[in-house]
Amino acid sequence: MLTEIAKIFGPKLETQPNNLALPVFAPNGGFISGLGGWSKFEKLRPDLHAIGDIGYANFYYYQGESGDITTAILYHRSDDKFVPLKAADDFAKRLEWDKAKFESIKKWLDERLPKYDQKRLTK
Repeated sequence: MLTEIAKIFGPKLETQPNNLALPVFAPNGGFISGLGGWSKFEKLRPDLHAIGDIGYANFYYYQGESGDITTAILYHRSDDKFVPLKAADDFAKRLEWDKAKFESIKKWLDERLPKYDQKRLTK
């Protein structure tokens, strides 16, 4: 799994950039089911990767034998058109900025993620 992510996104970033922007339509927190017990969460490890020059993906890996990804969080990369939320009137402008960034990230991912055979998925 780790080598596949590195092939698509490149190496993990060693430091967190200062231009991460969480989309307004994304929660600022999350919950991972406790079905496996709390000790399982002590083994989660996040790896942050760039999505070209438009955003970031933070993958949380379970550090068991499988190294499976449990969660992925997408961030936009702020730029000179970024709209900080300082007043209620800023929300609509920020949402438009977020939507455009999200479409750019979607296009980037569509061009680079492996394509799966639909017939294999339905059998």
